[in-house]
Amino acid sequence: MGGNLNGNYRPFKSIAQRIFFSVLIIILFSAGTVKGYASDTFAQVKISLYLQQKLSSMQPDEMVTVLVRLRGKADVVGIQAANREQRLSSVVASLKGKADIDQKRVRQLLKVWQAKGLVSDVKYLWIINGIQLTASPEVIEDLAAQPEVQVIQPDEVISAPPAIETASTPEKNLLQVNAPALWDLGYRGQGIVVANMDTGVFLEHPDLQASWRGGTNSWFDPYGEHPDSPVDNNGHGTSTMGVMVGKDAGGTAVGVAPDA
Repeated sequence: MGGNLNGNYRPFKSIAQRIFFSVLIIILFSAGTVKGYASDTFAQVKISLYLQQKLSSMQPDEMVTVLVRLRGKADVVGIQAANREQRLSSVVASLKGKADIDQKRVRQLLKVWQAKGLVSDVKYLWIINGIQLTASPEVIEDLAAQPEVQVIQPDEVISAPPAIETASTPEKNLLQVNAPALWDLGYRGQGIVVANMDTGVFLEHPDLQASWRGGTNSWFDPYGEHPDSPVDNNGHGTSTMGVMVGKDAGGTAVGVAPDA
């Protein structure tokens, strides 16, 4: 019986070893596959859903303009300075320095892709630590795989919805938020500066003109078409500003804070 046991032991051991090594090989290959898939999936998550849909319908030689945002953020909250001008200068320097550091490797990649004709119109945006560029789908996917990149979105002009026609009795909106009750207590927005980020503002509007603070730091046109004074070619921004600070030139108060 002892001889039979010794005779059966080695084949069994050999079979067990084969099974073990086979399972080990399968696990190793599976691990590699899962790792690659997870990496691809993680990169895809960085590309906005709308942009993913757009890329899927593009040809390899087509290009699209995108906005690439990086992960790093400059810590400007704790910046101390003797006056406002010095603090502003320090904040700008901090933002630019952070962008230069975080974007260094990505900028090198972009130079290589530019030389190959895969990237064009590159603009480095230090204020948001981002990069605007026009690139092929392949480059965008490669950018998404970079650890410094947080998100990639299409860079498109988004049209505001049509301006809502002012109702015949606009004071109803103020009644809904009990604005007259605050006015009776003396709170009409005096001494407060408010702003909106919209389609612009029609400066000559009789309900708004007197509320304009003025100055070069009170208006910004990102397109540079009207750098000197507010303009609104849509009407939506004028409408929202009216809800905030509109006066009563038409006989009825329309703004929540008419004295702001």
